[in-house]
Amino acid sequence: MKGDFMDQTDAGSRSQIVDSPELIEAAKVLEALLKEAEKAAWKAGDYYNRILDQKLAEKSGYRHARDFFSTRFKDVSQSTLSHYGAVARTFSERVATTYGVWRLSALLTYEKLARLEPLDTDPESVFVQVPGDHEPRAFADCHRTDLLKAIQQLKRHSGQPVPPDEEALLQRLHQALGEHSPIALTSRQGREGTLVVFTLALKEVTSLLDVLEHVLKGPEAVKASAEVMQQFAQEFAKGMEAWGKTLGTPPDEKKP
Repeated sequence: MKGDFMDQTDAGSRSQIVDSPELIEAAKVLEALLKEAEKAAWKAGDYYNRILDQKLAEKSGYRHARDFFSTRFKDVSQSTLSHYGAVARTFSERVATTYGVWRLSALLTYEKLARLEPLDTDPESVFVQVPGDHEPRAFADCHRTDLLKAIQQLKRHSGQPVPPDEEALLQRLHQALGEHSPIALTSRQGREGTLVVFTLALKEVTSLLDVLEHVLKGPEAVKASAEVMQQFAQEFAKGMEAWGKTLGTPPDEKKP
């Protein structure tokens, strides 16, 4: 990790970066917590979320918070930070101490892939379909390996053959996202070929765009990458605009 702070220029935005006292203090606390590994993982995730929610990096001149984290915490992956943050945002410190953040992170991935929407904040209310079990098993009775098996089961294809080039691309996407990424990727074979579905929170959209650009943008596919990114951005913007128009509209004024 970078030990000292200094003024620098963001190559992307060409703006001067000056770490604010608030950002410096939060980063120092986060750095100390990360050194304690899983023992302080929930608290580390909490401080990570504070930096995001209060936009401390952007206020200091960084184009994106991830630019600050990649500069300041070079030996900690973004997926690990996101993993800690997701657990801290979803569960209490007591729950994290009881079950462990890695186990809870696997549960969050399983919930996304299985499209579960538990109303209770206590993970004991969640049941997991572990491969080989006839009946779903309570989360409290699942080891992390059980959850990983269940996740892999949900990620499997429909059984139809996948073209070698598409299989290679899927593998690269999985590797770029990482095992504990807050962005879940599923795929299946359809009439039009391999269909990919990404499940993520809105705040992770920029992270997904970065992954897509990193994977698709290569010597052999620069043009294809630019076209895919442009189409994705356009379609997402259209969807958000349509959804935004429904906000604040009285129920009786909405069309049936």
